[in-house]
Amino acid sequence: MLEKLINSDKFCESMHENTKEIISFMLEGGIEFGVICSTDEVVFEPPLPSEILKNIKPIALFVLSNYSFESAYLDDPGNTLYFEAGFGADNYASLVGIELCNVIQIVVEDTPVYINVCAGRHKPQKQSKEEAPTKEIGAERSMEKLLSRAENKKFLK
Repeated sequence: MLEKLINSDKFCESMHENTKEIISFMLEGGIEFGVICSTDEVVFEPPLPSEILKNIKPIALFVLSNYSFESAYLDDPGNTLYFEAGFGADNYASLVGIELCNVIQIVVEDTPVYINVCAGRHKPQKQSKEEAPTKEIGAERSMEKLLSRAENKKFLK
């Protein structure tokens, strides 16, 4: 049954809209939060140096607090979350961009408040039948990677 939901364009569009609404609510309400996402498609501007980038895991928690939270915003169509953050020992500054369709979880104080079962599945696009399974498998792999680390099991409360 879950597979039927994940394969439903209408359901995944609803999940995307929910993600947008919840992040907007957090930003407008002054509620600091974290997002767990696949880092494959996270954009860093300027790009992170290779010595920092090699330490970023395939699935990561980005915590938006203090300056990162204050600098956070959604782009005009509301499809991408942007915020400034510092990385590494020298606090290398970069603007981080995360497409909302890639947000796996939203976390407040180590507690998941939202789980996006369609994470990693982009908005429906015309594609060949051969390409379709790859995106579905990607979402499953993202969740498997998240759950494979013992410290992430606390997010399944």
